[in-house]
Amino acid sequence: MGLLTDADWKGAKWIGEALSNSSNSGSTPNGTTRLKHELEIKLGLKRALVFVCGLGQQEIYLDGKKVGVDLFEPGYTDYRKTCFYDTYDITDQLRQNATHQLEVLLGNGFYNIPAAPGRYTKFTASFGPRKCIAMVRLEYGNGNIDQIVTDESWKAAPGATTFANMYAGEDYDARLDQASTEITWAPATVLPGREANLQGPAAPRRPFAPMRPLSRWPSRS
Repeated sequence: MGLLTDADWKGAKWIGEALSNSSNSGSTPNGTTRLKHELEIKLGLKRALVFVCGLGQQEIYLDGKKVGVDLFEPGYTDYRKTCFYDTYDITDQLRQNATHQLEVLLGNGFYNIPAAPGRYTKFTASFGPRKCIAMVRLEYGNGNIDQIVTDESWKAAPGATTFANMYAGEDYDARLDQASTEITWAPATVLPGREANLQGPAAPRRPFAPMRPLSRWPSRS
């Protein structure tokens, strides 16, 4: 069964990153957000599930590697009424008696389309800043269950995609990629929740025809 009521989320909070209007200080409204937390795995792990709703869109990483192949999750909705959450089974990617790093990357999607001066945007609209609610459920063979939820103990930082707009495209700074040690992490910010219902996932979106570049050349700038 999925998570059917608010109580099933075990006190998880909506969290995000404090945004800045300056491109020199933290993420901007058109940027992306990284949220992370360490998972302490004990001996006897039987199953590990991640339940997450990242608004507007999320990607999940475990030790720097993307979990799953789905794209543009969770599905687009009328965010005033319904927000989808997704479930990821990460059991096979965890080691017994080890520490792993779980990370959620948040993009704007159609949830937040800010103004983008000088770029085509078609329209602007926003249901609020990027935010995430998540719960990790660790089930052990002896019947014990550990549950890690999003709260102030998580860390936040700007993502390597420094500009992300559904119409105006993306800018990516490889200096801020997953493995970068130059990132300054800060405590996540607890944000107001959504009054909309949290429901299980819609049909997934997956890649089917990758396109590869015909040539590459260095930038002259």
